[in-house]
Amino acid sequence: MPLPFVFRTIDLDGNTIRTAVRPGKPHLTPLLVFNGIGANLELVFPFVNALDPDLEVIAFDVPGVGGSSTPSSPYRFTGLAKHAAAPWRNSSPTTTPSAARS
Repeated sequence: MPLPFVFRTIDLDGNTIRTAVRPGKPHLTPLLVFNGIGANLELVFPFVNALDPDLEVIAFDVPGVGGSSTPSSPYRFTGLAKHAAAPWRNSSPTTTPSAARS
């Protein structure tokens, strides 16, 4: 049975980003997962539960959705990339994660 998600809130440039990490084996490349706008991170749980339980999975609510704060101005893909990198940096994985977007 996979370990449960560990939820955290991190600060990124004054924005609150809600994250969830399902721990995994350190020899596997972690998977970074996030939804499109309007869907919170809990919606990826059925997908994650179908994956190898040894795989570390890092998920986050994009800005303005779920437990993440609403940004003060619109953001572009470069901003989304910065937000996507933050949960990974704060989870302390040993390798760069693969990325999946639903």
